[in-house]
Amino acid sequence: MSILKKDKISSLIIVCLIITIISAVMFSILTIKQYSDYRKDINIVAGSILETIKDKYPNVKEEDILKIYNSVKDNSKILESYGINDDVSAFSSFENDLLKSYIINLILIIIISIMFLIVFIIYLVYRDKKIKKITNYIEEINNKNYNLRISDEGEGELSKLKSELCKVTSMLKEENENNLKEKKNLSDAVSDISHQIKTPLTSIQIMLDNIIEDKNMKPEVKDDFIKEINKQIEWINFLVISLLKLARFDAGVIEFKKEKIEVQKLLKKVKDNLAITAEINDVNVILDENDAIFEGDFNWQVEAITNIVKNCIEHSNKGGEVLVSVENNNFYVGIKIKDNGVGISKKDLKNIFKRFYKGKNKSNTSIGIGLNLAKAIIEKDNGYITCDSKENVGSVFNIKYMKR
Repeated sequence: MSILKKDKISSLIIVCLIITIISAVMFSILTIKQYSDYRKDINIVAGSILETIKDKYPNVKEEDILKIYNSVKDNSKILESYGINDDVSAFSSFENDLLKSYIINLILIIIISIMFLIVFIIYLVYRDKKIKKITNYIEEINNKNYNLRISDEGEGELSKLKSELCKVTSMLKEENENNLKEKKNLSDAVSDISHQIKTPLTSIQIMLDNIIEDKNMKPEVKDDFIKEINKQIEWINFLVISLLKLARFDAGVIEFKKEKIEVQKLLKKVKDNLAITAEINDVNVILDENDAIFEGDFNWQVEAITNIVKNCIEHSNKGGEVLVSVENNNFYVGIKIKDNGVGISKKDLKNIFKRFYKGKNKSNTSIGIGLNLAKAIIEKDNGYITCDSKENVGSVFNIKYMKR
């Protein structure tokens, strides 16, 4: 028992002895004072009695009266025999009774003090056991063992502490599980990114080697190689930039501006950004005209909407269309982005906004970052995004920016 060491027990005994001694001294002082006051009263009454007796019976000596008075247990009868009805106790009898009462009360004080000490030590032992359990519990938590439970139905500060520890343990357990999942996801992501970067880098290396080694390479072939190298570099650049943006979001270092965003201007900027992509994929992007306005960071929202529209373009069939419509009411500004492409399977639909997730209908250039980044940006500006899709029919992304 850590709390009941020898020095602790000695301290408790000393405190208890001090309290007992102080109580005994105070009780003795009070008893003596009461005795003194009572004796004064008796002397006054006794003197009055003696004077009365002497007046009535002048031949009786005072010594004889006191001798007879002190030798009889019930002195009131003697007084009555003399015609005196005062209720007065004998000196010697009173002192004996007083001494007995004093001793009994002193013993009671000592017994009560000892009982108090015993009860207090028992309480400390009980409390020490509880504290020891809590200490062991905390040590287990420090050792990252979160599969522990403390069942306690009692009340009091220690019980409240146990309850709070249970809550903290649950939170730490959940956080630990999330960290393990994040570490696994990060490990998988690094492995996936490494593979994705390795492939274009290998391709670039091969094409450069061919250009360097083949001195007689036809100009048109060389131009094709250079264009492909440029394409691969742009893809790697996009990947690195996207990862840096996600890292900044995770670190919480991005500060969003609060400005009035004209939806029409926003969508036109998105369309201009994707003009080449839409042309290469032979997809027509159609914008709805609307004068809606919401509050947010213009450049970051351009990034988010661009990623979503780009995803729709890349998953549309040749000659397909991406329709962007706007809804404006008292509660929110909504942007609906609809394509008529390959669609998303039910299995993949619930995971499309997860980082590095790629469904079975993914495009060749997909790395699983764009939609995750778009969702993070939209939610940062008090919005949210959902998606409905059917395979071989198309997908619909619904974005709603809530008005403050």
